[in-house]
Amino acid sequence: MRPEEPKRQRTARRARGSRESGGGRSRRGGPGFGSPAQAATFLSDTSNSFSPETLERLEDSMIANTRDAKKLRDIFTIGAFMTPLFEAMERKFGAEATMSAMSGDLDMGAMQAMRFEVEDSDDDRATIASSAAGMATSLVLVKDDGRWFLDLDETLEQNPEMGAAIQLMGPMLTKQMKPMKDTAAKIARNVKAGDYDTAAEAMSAFQDEIMKQAEEAAEEAAVGVAEGPGEGEAAEGRASGAAAAIRANLKLG
Repeated sequence: MRPEEPKRQRTARRARGSRESGGGRSRRGGPGFGSPAQAATFLSDTSNSFSPETLERLEDSMIANTRDAKKLRDIFTIGAFMTPLFEAMERKFGAEATMSAMSGDLDMGAMQAMRFEVEDSDDDRATIASSAAGMATSLVLVKDDGRWFLDLDETLEQNPEMGAAIQLMGPMLTKQMKPMKDTAAKIARNVKAGDYDTAAEAMSAFQDEIMKQAEEAAEEAAVGVAEGPGEGEAAEGRASGAAAAIRANLKLG
């Protein structure tokens, strides 16, 4: 009887996740994944971070009911802001050229370095893990109707520190994403107007705009750091040093 006890516990957790998600995504048409290994491979491929089709598949393969779980889902699908630009470039330059330009030029930040592998797996529950930029990330998958789904609710239950990080990142991401979304829409309009000859040229224009915004944000943040006792050269020195540090952290040179 003893070997059966862990299995009953795991099944209970899976059933709770499926019940909270209205019976599980698979019963609502979500595609899920054929295996935990397939989910790990999918999440490790950065080209899946900005294609509208793959982003939709990823979102439909997630179980997220709590507020923090929904925020985590938004982080994993953050590349959706690129959809207008992706679609405009695909129509103008073709799918292959667009994917090549975006995969080669677009800096997706910390997510780009994440490579997931299956950590453990049994009949109805698995864990995939990644370690990037010194931060370990572990995600729970549950099996429903023969398909595997990312259970972000249980993931946060198992990793409370991840929930704390989401609370800190949420406001920052909201603030940063609006100008990036606006820039993607602007470059998309330029693509439709025929302003670029190649997909690579369009992506270069996008990157230039993003770098400009990041430098402006760095200077703005530096002004806040410079506030304090002293004026003139002392304040300018603090502002200059802070701006340089922020630019270095953002890898702007």
